[in-house]
Order: sequence, then structure tokens, then C-alpha cells
Amino acid sequence: MTGKLFVDRLVFFLLWVSVNALAWVARIVDLTSDARTYLEVVLLIPVYLLNGIIIGLVTGIGQALILQRFMQKPSRWFWSTLLGYALAFPAGLLIEVLIPSITFPLQGADFLPLSGPSTMTIYLYPQSLFWGAFIVGLAQWPVLKRFIPDPNAKKQVLWALATWLGPGLGIFARGLFFSIPFVAVERLSIGVAMGIVTGLVLLILTSQGQSRSGPVSH
Repeated sequence: MTGKLFVDRLVFFLLWVSVNALAWVARIVDLTSDARTYLEVVLLIPVYLLNGIIIGLVTGIGQALILQRFMQKPSRWFWSTLLGYALAFPAGLLIEVLIPSITFPLQGADFLPLSGPSTMTIYLYPQSLFWGAFIVGLAQWPVLKRFIPDPNAKKQVLWALATWLGPGLGIFARGLFFSIPFVAVERLSIGVAMGIVTGLVLLILTSQGQSRSGPVSH
């Protein structure tokens, strides 16, 4: 590896991580909520959708700007990223509720009522962000496969796993700083982890073989 190539990779990686971190800190409404009924869960869907759109918007713009040197139509990456995040947040919320909705009755226990008084409370944040994150990778793949060498199903799964693992590692890292009572720290840790994981996987995918126009082409 030449010195210039190493510097190019490092700059690309640092920019990628920075964009993801910035995007996850950006927010309008707070997701630190809980629910006591299914009706309250339904009312949270627009909130999660809005947050997904905001993060997808910032992430999509930032990543498209980074990738514009390597893609003929970076706007496709923007729209796929925006779509992925817009779907991932509500999907994560629904999956977070669906799992105990199935497991509780199997154990002979009641879960949330449809509406009305309830003694059960489900805390949805931040683990709900983890469940739907793989959708981001699936949405981005049709665009990503156009500029990596030899795209295949294994690489598609790897990319989806990268976008899924990022928030999980970020949530775990936030636990190490639990004494810091700031939601921004939690979201920053998720964004940094998302950027590190997806950035490293992207460098791996574009360095395997002769990249068509990737950020690490030889």
C-alpha cells in the first residue's frame, strides 16, 4: 500500500465516521419514551418515522457528498439511505413490541392491553433502534453493488449485518458511560459505532479485487 493510498483511505474513513456521528446526534423529538398500551405504541410510530427521516436525511447527504467522487449518481445513495432509515426506525419499534407480544402469552403471561389502564410498561429506547437497522443496509445495497467489485449475496449479507451491528455496539458502548446523563452521548456513541463498522466494511468490500471506482481503488 502506498502512502497516498493509506492517507486516502484514512481520510475517507474519518469523514465517514464523522458524518454518521453528526447524523445520529441530529434530532427534533425525543425517543426516550415508554408505552403501557398498544395504542401508545401506535402513537409513537410517527415519532420514530420522523427521527428516521431526519437521521436518514443528514446521513444520506453527508455520505453522498463523500461518495460523489466514486459514484456517477450519488443521489441514488442519498435516496436509498433516506428510505432505509425512514423504514428502519418504525420497523425497529414494531419488532421490539412484537417479540414480547409473542413470548409473553407463550409463558402464560399478559402483555400490553389495547388501551386503557395497564400495569405493564415496556421501555422502547434505545434497543428498538437496534432491531430495524439492517433495513438500512438492505435499502443501500442496490446502489452499493454498482460500485464494488464482484457483488454477491455474501457481500449483501455482510453489509446488512454491518448496518445492524453498528447501533448494537453503540448501545453497548453507551453503557460504559452510563453515569453521563445526556441522551446526546448515547446517540453519539451509536453514530460513531455505526460509522466505524460500516466504514470498515465498506473499505473491505471496495478493496477486494479491482474496484470499479471505489474509495480504495488501486
